[in-house]
Amino acid sequence: MVIALWLFGAFFVTFVFGTARTIGFWSSFLLSLLLSPFIGFIFCLFYETKEKATDTKKMIELQEQNNQLLRELKNKTP
Repeated sequence: MVIALWLFGAFFVTFVFGTARTIGFWSSFLLSLLLSPFIGFIFCLFYETKEKATDTKKMIELQEQNNQLLRELKNKTP
């Protein structure tokens, strides 16, 4: 009975929290399975969501493009 609850908790944490975050399915499942579903849940909360990670990556790329344009403008001015 305890094993079934442990497995259910690990799957629940994985599907609800792990797959939507950068930790991913397998990492969150293994943490939840080996340590405990509660500790796996806490670990999942420390990772950012995949949507936020994508937005951050896009913002960094735009900032790099802006910096490159500013360097080009600076080099063109006498």
